[in-house]
Amino acid sequence: MQVINLIKIATLSLAFSQALNMQANATNHSSMVWTYHQYEDALNNGRITSQFQVGVPQTDNIVTRGTCAVGSGGSFSTVLFGANIPQNRIGNTFSIRFNTSSGPKIKQGVAVGSDYEESISGIEIAINNDDLIWRSMANMNALTYVVSGQTYTLPLRGSGRTIASFLHDCNFYATQSQNQLGTQNAKNNQSIFTNKKHLTNDATKKPTDEPFVIKTEEAIDPRWASCDLLQDEFSKKSDFPVKMTVINKTDSHRAVMWIDFKGNPKEYASLETGETFTINTYVSHPWMFTDGPGNCLEMFMPHQGVDTFNITAVNRDFGPE
Repeated sequence: MQVINLIKIATLSLAFSQALNMQANATNHSSMVWTYHQYEDALNNGRITSQFQVGVPQTDNIVTRGTCAVGSGGSFSTVLFGANIPQNRIGNTFSIRFNTSSGPKIKQGVAVGSDYEESISGIEIAINNDDLIWRSMANMNALTYVVSGQTYTLPLRGSGRTIASFLHDCNFYATQSQNQLGTQNAKNNQSIFTNKKHLTNDATKKPTDEPFVIKTEEAIDPRWASCDLLQDEFSKKSDFPVKMTVINKTDSHRAVMWIDFKGNPKEYASLETGETFTINTYVSHPWMFTDGPGNCLEMFMPHQGVDTFNITAVNRDFGPE
């Protein structure tokens, strides 16, 4: 009889413990937020880096983190999914099974310990920017994944807009890298770029698809590619205001120009080296930064959560004006 009572007590204790864990998990999930930001990574030669993370704001309680950067050399990002990893298995390869909207998906990753970055440990994997798992993460209410038989739940409330901003920038970085590496023409020791819309404000010059030549001894700044990438963008109606400050970190004059609803550039500010300008703008309103004559050197599409943009693209030789 006493043995039976002990078994009952143990069973009730286990059930009570599981209930507390479920309640704690629900509480943790309800307070978790998806956030996104850009920064210059001092540990990666100051490269512009985009990062999202899921966790409790202003704490080290982070369950997932994704990162991509300029110059990564591919159309992918690295994402760390939180999981309990034994200390003696850090650095080992693990399988992680995701229960997505289109069925189970298995990926391989490397175990990362909690002393790697802040308090998060788990499995770090590379995910292509066009992988269907992003669609599941943007549209589902929660994503469950399994590591070593243990199931974890990633809350997805608010994920859609964060993922859209993150992938927009990751794709932009990938395009920059491809343009920087892929436009080299070793045969004639020259680089070919395309002269298109927004490369000049001179009304007498018509946009053309004819290439112009930049000598390889001239520095090639990957940020120039943003002018081609965003060349057909124009302002669209948006309900999401953004207040951001642009800083001229180049050693030359820069004009700050808004691309209006008809695709025409409108100058809002003229900045010398070190000067700043605060913009009250909207998501989906592109901005262009030019040299004195109005040639596009860099473009930027505002995102919520990004309150600073550093103008860094160097001057470019456009030939005779």
